[in-house]
Amino acid sequence: MRFEQQQIVITGAVKGLVRRYALALAQRGAQLILVDRYAATCDEVSELLAHISALGGRAEYLFYDYYQKDNCDLLLLDIKALTPKVAALIHGACVHDELRHAEPGHLALQWQVEIMFSLQLTQAIWPLMQAQRYGRIVMMTSVSGLYGDSLRVNESVTKMAVVGMVNSLAQRGATIDIHVNSLCGLAVTELPEQHLAARVKPIFACQTPVAALLFLASSQAPNGQHFLAAAGSVSHGMFVEYPSEYFTAEQCTPEVIARHWSELGTKRSPEVLVSAESKICAWTTRGAKEHDIKLT
Repeated sequence: MRFEQQQIVITGAVKGLVRRYALALAQRGAQLILVDRYAATCDEVSELLAHISALGGRAEYLFYDYYQKDNCDLLLLDIKALTPKVAALIHGACVHDELRHAEPGHLALQWQVEIMFSLQLTQAIWPLMQAQRYGRIVMMTSVSGLYGDSLRVNESVTKMAVVGMVNSLAQRGATIDIHVNSLCGLAVTELPEQHLAARVKPIFACQTPVAALLFLASSQAPNGQHFLAAAGSVSHGMFVEYPSEYFTAEQCTPEVIARHWSELGTKRSPEVLVSAESKICAWTTRGAKEHDIKLT
């Protein structure tokens, strides 16, 4: 799987697992535009660019402080000055662990970086992808966002919001070959030291999430999927709903729901719905019978 002649924008590219994504894409021929909040003269930026060059790759670096509220207009101008086309957008920008606390100010910062910046940059680059009728967008979620974490509530809030954003953008781009997916990748570079015993750290090497990211950035990527990749395991998840029990207006009381609670979802397999519209249609279809409404 190669990426020659493809311009790929990666935010938050200087550190952690996203750095590994950048190196892997460069090694496979992608021309990278790296965006991060570190000065272009800092050692980590210089080392990353030198590493990409040593791999035979090409990369440009753009300084952008995504901790500050902005509409991304200036960043878009800088990107367009480098290329008229963007094949893929990898959203790796995040708030690092030292600020992942529950104070309101920290949540506001995390929301700004991981939701607003991602959404605004996507909206800015979308017309470029729309004009070429092709694009791949990958957003990062996490196990805390998907499953909850009592110690990382801020992260749970923002990363679950990413899931809803991906679902909606994927529907919007489906007819013009703009595919939008999320990746929950986990590797030892992303984990505080105390979270993993030394003997299990080799299990969480970078190879699995890197391979998943390359797939999601490629022309073969699916659309509207939520990938999980870590420790050799690759899967995709989705929200599913157990078939509903229908109650008439007279029957629908909290006492009736309490009596039926243990039965909900235990008799039938869960259903997968592809959009908010499909769920509203399902509710409407069942409710119309009681109200003698004919649907065409």
